[in-house]
Amino acid sequence: MGWSGPYRRAVTNPFLRGIAPYLGLSTVIFTFLIVLGIAIRFKHASASPLPVTPSSAATFEAIELSTLDLFVHNGLVSLRAIGGFLTIGVGTVYVLAINGLTIGAVLGEATMAFGPVVTVTLIAPHGVFEIPAVLLATGLGFRWTHVVWAVASGKRRRYSVSRHVLHTIGWLAIVAALLAIAAFVEAELTVPLARMFP
Repeated sequence: MGWSGPYRRAVTNPFLRGIAPYLGLSTVIFTFLIVLGIAIRFKHASASPLPVTPSSAATFEAIELSTLDLFVHNGLVSLRAIGGFLTIGVGTVYVLAINGLTIGAVLGEATMAFGPVVTVTLIAPHGVFEIPAVLLATGLGFRWTHVVWAVASGKRRRYSVSRHVLHTIGWLAIVAALLAIAAFVEAELTVPLARMFP
C-alpha cells in the first residue's frame, strides 16, 4: 500500500518513463558483457594479468589518480556513449562492450588474486556511482538513436525533440553528479585501500 503512490507517480512521470526502456536495454547488455568478461578471464586464467588489473600493492604505488583525471576520463566516455546515436547506436554499443568486458575481466582477475570479498571491497564503493552513470549515458545514446530514427521516418508528432533535449539536460546533470562522486571515491578511497593488500 505504501509503495503504490510513489510507484504510480514514477511510472507516469515523463522524465522517468522516457529513459526507462533504454536504461533497461543498457542494463541487460552490460550485465551480459560483464558475465562474458568474467568467463573469458577465468577460462584464460593462465594468461598474464591485464595491465589495468591490480595484481599487487606495489602496482598501486605507481598509480597517481586524481579526482579530476578520473572525472574527465569517465565524462568523455559517457559523452561518447551518448553521441553514439550519430552512428545509429553503434558507438553506444561499442562503449557498452568495452566497459562491460573490461569490468568483467578485471572482476575475474581480481577475484582470483584477492578473493571475492576484497574484490567487492575495492570495486563497490565507486562502482555503485560509476556504473549507473555509464548505464544512464548509454541509455541516453539508445534513446536518441530511437528519436532520430523516429523523426527521420516521419513520426515526429509522437516525439517532441524539445522535450527530449530538456530531459537529456536533466539526465546529463545526474550523470555528471554520479561521475563526480565516483571519481572522488575512487581517488580517495579505492586506491588507498588497494595499497593495503599484498
